[in-house]
Amino acid sequence: MTLDTPGGRTVRLTPRKADARIVSTDLEDITESRKGARTVYEISCVLAVDGVEHEVVRRIPADESFYEPWNTEGLSIWFDAVSCAFVEDGGFLKEKDTNIGITCQPGKDVRLAVQSEDRDICPEPLHPWCPLPEGGLKIEYCYQGEACPEWAGQIVRENLAAQGNTLTGPEVVSAMAETLVSAGGELSDRLLAALSAGQEAGGDWRGRQSAALLVVREGCGRGYGDRGDRYVDLRVDDHATPVTELVRIYNVLRKKP
Repeated sequence: MTLDTPGGRTVRLTPRKADARIVSTDLEDITESRKGARTVYEISCVLAVDGVEHEVVRRIPADESFYEPWNTEGLSIWFDAVSCAFVEDGGFLKEKDTNIGITCQPGKDVRLAVQSEDRDICPEPLHPWCPLPEGGLKIEYCYQGEACPEWAGQIVRENLAAQGNTLTGPEVVSAMAETLVSAGGELSDRLLAALSAGQEAGGDWRGRQSAALLVVREGCGRGYGDRGDRYVDLRVDDHATPVTELVRIYNVLRKKP
């Protein structure tokens, strides 16, 4: 594959070797799906850039899955998938969504995403803190990339947005939104109840690994030196039942004076 860089050069990218392996799993048969099961696998490939070989590796699903692109010769390159990881090519992954027209297996040995490194991934500036600057991306816009894996979508109401992708279906965001409105307690209680409801409704079809809860309250005096505004800031990075573990940690926090 040859690409023209922003600087006017032509770069040749050549995938030369691809591999995939299971890092850990709690399935007896890796080709069978089970709700709540957790499998971590690793894919790799040797990619030659103008004849110079580089090895790129990705571990899925893990924090390592969400990574900055590899920048070279004015290009941003993301390593997405390898065909040899799928059953049809001698691997261990089965297609899940062919019934709705989605195929995850690459058409060739390796799938890469490439764009000019001077272009932003998101078309609008993101401003997570309030007040929102003029021209900032508002939550009700709910930007979704055109290639988001199914199911992807959102529910937006006044002062409420529930959204996600790679979900089992629209019932997940529906359960989250309804629970947030109907649950009792303060905001952090209701958000945690909404997360639990979303997980019970199906959650992420890839399985479970992490969960987090962040509530900001100006002047609450929490955090380092009792000067922070983060009223609740909890996360579970790697756990078989992350939402349940998040609830446990939250209850521990609530017992503190």
